[in-house]
Amino acid sequence: MSPSGTFGWTDLESNTGSTITSYSDSPLRPNTVRHYRVSPLNATGAGAVSDVVNATTESDDIVTVPDAPTGLTATATGTTRISLSWIAPLADGGAEITGYRIEGSFDGISGWMDIESNTRSAVTSYDHTNLPPNTTHYYRVSAINSEGASVSSPIRNATTNAVVSFSTTIENQFYPVGIVLSEWSLPAPNGGVMPYDYTLTPTLPKGLTLNESTRTISGTPSNITPETLYTWAVEDSTGMVASLKFNLEVYALSFSESIDDQSYSRGQAIPPLILPEVTGGRTPI
Repeated sequence: MSPSGTFGWTDLESNTGSTITSYSDSPLRPNTVRHYRVSPLNATGAGAVSDVVNATTESDDIVTVPDAPTGLTATATGTTRISLSWIAPLADGGAEITGYRIEGSFDGISGWMDIESNTRSAVTSYDHTNLPPNTTHYYRVSAINSEGASVSSPIRNATTNAVVSFSTTIENQFYPVGIVLSEWSLPAPNGGVMPYDYTLTPTLPKGLTLNESTRTISGTPSNITPETLYTWAVEDSTGMVASLKFNLEVYALSFSESIDDQSYSRGQAIPPLILPEVTGGRTPI
């Protein structure tokens, strides 16, 4: 026997042990082509082979539901969306796959509901949208042909991303002019979908710089700046924004007058001397 009639010949029977001139090759799959040749045997061995003939088994018109889809994955692709993908079943049951049933549950055990009773498409992906942020969802998928729906795929789950936010506040900042500032880090956000885009407005006082990659402010402020309201904002890759506000001031600390040198005689009372008061700065002094 050979599937092609030219190579791959194998023995169905190396010796029938009988002079009967008929044989049945079974079981075979529907619509299968086989090529055959026969050799006679006697005590001295095998004779020449016959001409090659072939036959094709009849088609099986019985249609069944397809196998279950495989390879289901669920991936959060935003704060309100989970993307599903799967692999079409290996066996379609003898009829074209016309759609998929997608079911969802909040615990993967009970409460299964149809997200799509029939997608009416052979596409093996789906976006589940308009979901609440930071919630977990479980999924299973069945294939559909003219006979109905398959058993469901293995269950998979994913959790939508949390909304981008800050879990802390920023204290107001007061810097003396001309004094080197130790690096100070602005807070990082929680949730959202990376990458993040940071902004700080308005522009920092002269001499100070912001490193957005490390979120640090450093430098030496060189100009006195009145107390100003700043906004530290972050935007995630989905366009969601969170922000914090704080005040920043660059101040000077100085004396507006000098003090004369003082000389005192031992044993004599010292007349009252009022030392000058400072100008500027931050209280308490």
